[in-house]
Amino acid sequence: VRRTAVSFDGSKKCNTSYVTGEYGNYGFSPNNFNEFYSPVGTELYKTTNGGVSFEFVHDFGGQKVVQVKVSWSNPDVIYVTHKFNASIFKIMKTTDAGATWSDVTPTSGQANGQHNRTKYIEVDDKDENKLWVILMGGQTGDKVYQSLDGGSNWYDLTSSSIENERVISIAHHYGTDDGLYIGTTKSI
Repeated sequence: VRRTAVSFDGSKKCNTSYVTGEYGNYGFSPNNFNEFYSPVGTELYKTTNGGVSFEFVHDFGGQKVVQVKVSWSNPDVIYVTHKFNASIFKIMKTTDAGATWSDVTPTSGQANGQHNRTKYIEVDDKDENKLWVILMGGQTGDKVYQSLDGGSNWYDLTSSSIENERVISIAHHYGTDDGLYIGTTKSI
């Protein structure tokens, strides 16, 4: 429910798509529901007034920014998934609220050659350096990875119960010790 009669700036609605793994989301601040980030095309924007106006944060180039995750433990740390081109999806990270960005995508060696797959991420609610990523697709294994150091190193968490499933979503259950929900095309 909007608390103001002022309109939302419709030009800064987040990216949408009918393609699984390419629909965007707003990344909300944990401290203020009026403060959030919106991926628009290849650019990232921030609002502090519930979407009445936005300020430019960064242009990632490529094709589009897909997902935005703001750390609840440190809102200066933000992760985005970025479709660079038709076959390369990256994870970008900032530790200074968007002034500078670094690529923290799992390497080919860390992800057993599956590093360029479409990705969705989750960030731990208590530790901005703990995050998970799903690598979407029909590959056997190599679906769920975790980093404990902000994306420098990645570890495969794929279990036998999902190694032959097509994963499509991930959600961290805040307040738990690494509680994750992994959505597949058949179940959660």
